[in-house]
Amino acid sequence: MRLYKGDENINKNIRLVIGLIGHIILCFYGVRGLFVNEPILFASYLFAIGGLIGIIALILKLKRKDAT
Repeated sequence: MRLYKGDENINKNIRLVIGLIGHIILCFYGVRGLFVNEPILFASYLFAIGGLIGIIALILKLKRKDAT
């Protein structure tokens, strides 16, 4: 049910924040794996770099949405 016109913008912002939290967790998990010397370092690098790219992209997207 649509309460007012800005309702869909709130839903998009909530989805972006949830995605940002997920990427932060992913990045921290990868960095933790690098510090404790996991047996498979490739996965730790992949999680850390992928999470960092996602964090940067979602922060830029949120800033662009707030500016408009």
